[in-house]
Amino acid sequence: MPTVSDAPPTVRPSWSVRVPVDPEYAALRHVGNLEFARLFQEARHGFNAHLIARMQGPQHFSDQMIVHISVDFAREVFWSPDIEIHVRVGDIGRSSYALDLGIWDGDALAVRSKTVNVWMEGDAPAPINDEARALLASCR
Repeated sequence: MPTVSDAPPTVRPSWSVRVPVDPEYAALRHVGNLEFARLFQEARHGFNAHLIARMQGPQHFSDQMIVHISVDFAREVFWSPDIEIHVRVGDIGRSSYALDLGIWDGDALAVRSKTVNVWMEGDAPAPINDEARALLASCR
């Protein structure tokens, strides 16, 4: 079965954020696999805040539900006080969009995550509004 790491991007996405790593991993000298889920979550929140700051109309980026998360590991990541996570928008559907998040080690992708987010109104999926769609498309 293919994974998100089967076709790694060749260029780093332009938006990134530095996220602090839990200091308990310093003694291990590498970042534990479960820590990456938290790091990617922090990056996703930062990316949403970045988009909200650019919006002129209703700010609905908090009205989402994550329906899929995957994390693939290509190599070990050694501990440092913080890690830079790169984010880009993948596919954009009627009411959902994908985020591709990556941690690079030099020129190689070390860890990659994909999340699929569904736009919500109340308890039901809803179409992504035009402004948000345009902002998401500008981050591909």
